[in-house]
Amino acid sequence: QTLTTNGAGVATAEITLPQRGYYRLTLQGQDAGGRVYTTIRYVYAIERDSLGGYFYTGYQSNRSLTLVLDRETYAPGDTAALSIISAVSGPALLTWQRGTLHGAEVITLTAPLTVLDIPVRPEDAPNVYLAVSTWISQPVQALTENQWDSLPDGYLASGAINLRVPVTDKTLTVTITPDRTDYAPRQEATFTVRVTNALGEPVSAELSLGMVDEAIYALSADLSQPLYDSFYFERRSDVTTSQSLRPTRNLTSGGYGGGGDGGANEASPRRDFPDTAAWFPALTTNGNGEAQVTVTLPDSLTTWRLTARAITADTQIGETTASVVVDQKVIVRPLLPRTLTAGDTILISAMIHNYNLTGVNLSIELTSSDSALLQVVDEPAQTVALFPDQARMIGWQISAVAAGEVQLTLIARQDGEVLDAIQLPLTIHPLAVADPQVQVGQMGQGGRDLAFTLPATALPNSTIQLEVSRSIAGTMLEGLDYLTGFPYGCVEQTMSRALPNAVVGRAFNQLGYSTSSFNTGLESKINAGVQRLYGFQHTDGGWGWWYDDNSDDYQTAWVVFGLINTAEAGYQVDPQVIERGANWLWRELDSMDAPTHAFALYAITVAYNFEGVELDIDDPDNATILAENGRALLAATPNLDSFSRAALALAFWELGETTAANDLLDELLDTAEINRSAGTRFWSGASHDGHYHQKTMASDVRTTAFVLSAVARIRPASPAMPDIVRYLLGQRRHDGWGTTNETSFTIIGLTDYLLAVRATEAPTPFNYTVLANGQVVAEGSLSPTAASTTVEIPLAALQTGENNIRLEYDGTTPLYYALRSNLYLAQAEISAAGPLVVGRTYLNLDGTPADLSQLAVGQLINVRLTVNNNTQLAYVLIEDTLPGGFEALNNQLNSQPRATTYYHETYYWQDYGYNYKEIRADSVSFFVTDLYPGQHIYSYTARITHSGTFVALPAQAYAMYELDKWGRSASAALTVR
Repeated sequence: QTLTTNGAGVATAEITLPQRGYYRLTLQGQDAGGRVYTTIRYVYAIERDSLGGYFYTGYQSNRSLTLVLDRETYAPGDTAALSIISAVSGPALLTWQRGTLHGAEVITLTAPLTVLDIPVRPEDAPNVYLAVSTWISQPVQALTENQWDSLPDGYLASGAINLRVPVTDKTLTVTITPDRTDYAPRQEATFTVRVTNALGEPVSAELSLGMVDEAIYALSADLSQPLYDSFYFERRSDVTTSQSLRPTRNLTSGGYGGGGDGGANEASPRRDFPDTAAWFPALTTNGNGEAQVTVTLPDSLTTWRLTARAITADTQIGETTASVVVDQKVIVRPLLPRTLTAGDTILISAMIHNYNLTGVNLSIELTSSDSALLQVVDEPAQTVALFPDQARMIGWQISAVAAGEVQLTLIARQDGEVLDAIQLPLTIHPLAVADPQVQVGQMGQGGRDLAFTLPATALPNSTIQLEVSRSIAGTMLEGLDYLTGFPYGCVEQTMSRALPNAVVGRAFNQLGYSTSSFNTGLESKINAGVQRLYGFQHTDGGWGWWYDDNSDDYQTAWVVFGLINTAEAGYQVDPQVIERGANWLWRELDSMDAPTHAFALYAITVAYNFEGVELDIDDPDNATILAENGRALLAATPNLDSFSRAALALAFWELGETTAANDLLDELLDTAEINRSAGTRFWSGASHDGHYHQKTMASDVRTTAFVLSAVARIRPASPAMPDIVRYLLGQRRHDGWGTTNETSFTIIGLTDYLLAVRATEAPTPFNYTVLANGQVVAEGSLSPTAASTTVEIPLAALQTGENNIRLEYDGTTPLYYALRSNLYLAQAEISAAGPLVVGRTYLNLDGTPADLSQLAVGQLINVRLTVNNNTQLAYVLIEDTLPGGFEALNNQLNSQPRATTYYHETYYWQDYGYNYKEIRADSVSFFVTDLYPGQHIYSYTARITHSGTFVALPAQAYAMYELDKWGRSASAALTVR
């Protein structure tokens, strides 16, 4: 046919195809400019008129099949026409796939086109993959001279297509109705949540309801995906088809994670400003499809966003949001710095708003809860007149006198009536050097005198505590406090928090200790840690220090070991997470150094005995394979260190190899280093159980604690245990036993010891008295169920120089004590120190040095930190404390300009030189897994928010598991005009 396009450039041709078959359409033409073009399209004609023709462009390989459906989407009960374009005829296999096989049927292909009617089933929603596979035979061919592979006698031709069945009858409509249109702080607000189905009928559903400050979403968008999509989004096939005529072996593997009336009150100022006002995780609607909750609103003057998500037993899904405003007519909004340092002076401000329809004359007063810590230099009360809808800024000069926590209160009055009152905390850091110390020991009946020296420069916020306990259980609780309060959250530290808390909680319950304060919130803390570790697990099944690290041998073994012990302590842990981690260890076992190999083998062994875990070992007798692996490691490494021998002894014990376990334990006990005068026994680990740069976190404390676990479990009646315990108690530091890993192993070892000797303990009550320089500062009693008590020794009871602190008690059994002091020694300025050389410079954005005496409010400053080290280090923290009036820019928040920071995300630590970065209210921290010798530079941008004079406390750097590798910069003085 000859065609001519119309004004729209379109030409239409009607062609009647004579019969079913395969046609080629060729279009040749020429435009007005003389340019020639040719287009070819292919058409398959089939006999069903309802389907019309299908266009297929390109060459049809005889090793593949092309599948075509007649529609984009279907509903259950429909019939889909599946066209299969093939170069061959014969039998084929049709399968329904989504996650697994949902059905299979043998069909017959007729080249070039086969059309099948496919019934669409309800279970196909939201989608299912139709796949067709067939064998194509070919003659057997001889090998040629340069051919390395034999040719198969057939090929597998296959093809697949996604049959979409959108879910349209599972949508719930959720509404939230507040009982008022506006609210004031501390009023009760009642919200009614109503749930109806797609037909508008009320349904019984379970729903969650949360209420958060909507200002959060100005910083970051809601990161949760639509709930409906989580249930009914299109799935991947996740089905792999392989063939045996050309067998292949896949050597890669990996894991996949998965009140009041709202009036202002001078005596009770607004002080409660949570981010989340309410959280109801499991509400149930009644027969009318309704659920009702009442919330006492916090003090925040803001818009609260309520989010409700509902689900029914037959997985109907719905969600909605609603907002309510909490407001008042006169508002005081203080603009405070994040923190201050003793000696700082600053101009703080407050914005005063008048939303009345008339003007107001206000008296605004600023007061400090402790003038010894913070003084208001200016007149505390100021007057301000505001027209309707007007706002004004006022300010006060204040001076940070000493370190501590102070409350600042702002009150707005008109004619004596309080219209708004607000109270906010402010932390003042000491300009000082911390000097933590600890004295630990054991005493018999009577008393013990302890010498304590108080330096003349000790600041009033220094603390001195005497911990008294009838057993080592008390000192373990203090170690748990250290782990629980540790401010960072990498993989090791997250595990080191959750695991000891879990095993100690279980042990104390078995021993009958009263631990009500210890148990408060314990389950939620442990579960939060476990969930965080789920998120840190890599797709290959292992763990690094942070998520973007490569999977690490020791970190993975530590987490697998920890998760299993947490589960055995009675907390819920997903066995599949453990299984993926254990199998990663098994795959990597032969590539590990001997010490890590031994500990990893122990972790695999405890995983092998854990219900729900299956190891990828090519032998049904896994226990024998694991035991043989341990024996082979011993044979190949005759000088294996003590930590590794303890790990293998415990592994053999878990596998029922009692003779091998006891033989190793005998060797360990024979190689102990014994101090007979002190009555201690320990094992060296710092230089033997793994090189530090291989990140095994080795130390004498960790090794000795692990040996104690082995002795307590394998030979609980061993007379060596008291000597080991005395050594560990003597290594106690102010907070824990050194690093988080050392503290964690020590608490576990001491817990195993307590459980081993519990039958010999008979707790009795006793009375105690604590005297400072002859004056009684505390007295009390310890009941049989109490693990310990802690006495605060007031600084006023001590004198500069030497002091005598005496502990007396009337018990008959040995008493454990720990005198801990955390002294802050005042400094005019702090100089740089430490084996690591740490420097800090403040730069303008153009890279020139900033004049620290002429800074300005609103100015952006680039803070550059440098670290120089001579040896390779691992797990290093570099941290800078922000001076008062500075706020670090966080490029992950929507409120910060991307032009001054990185605007792209990355999972490669090499791009930035660090593995993880934390920006907090008062500090910026960089975490580096491997710090090689040389100079390293880290930087961040801060905005100056307040004028005044400030002290910038030193930046610091230290290896988190080798505490003698540390350094700090000098402090700095800054003036903001």
